[in-house]
Amino acid sequence: MTAPSLDSIAIGNAIVDVIAQADDAFIASEGLAKGSMQLLTAGVLAVAGTMIAHRWRKRSGEPPPLAGLDVGQSVHVESWHADGTARVVYRGTRWNGVLASDATPRRHTMYIVGTRGSTLVLGAERP
Repeated sequence: MTAPSLDSIAIGNAIVDVIAQADDAFIASEGLAKGSMQLLTAGVLAVAGTMIAHRWRKRSGEPPPLAGLDVGQSVHVESWHADGTARVVYRGTRWNGVLASDATPRRHTMYIVGTRGSTLVLGAERP
């Protein structure tokens, strides 16, 4: 047997508040507090709104990841290694860098085109 899913919520108390009329004497004789249905209705609507927003967000998916803040910044290459990696200076410290592709020319000034963890991906042209 499958578990039932919650697809819609109906609120009847708000409609009854609008349709039914009661004078102050009736409210006092029944021991009711004025405005209590408004508080209850507001609470129910808040919970329902939260559930609807949560379901909408799950259906919409996650937003696309943001581009790195370092993309497009220039770096100074201190040294190139035989395996295509480089040691670069960026923001006052040394980083490891790799070429974006094998066809990328090696220069002394390169540009960050992406990151792979803490390794900078370098290109010859500003993206």
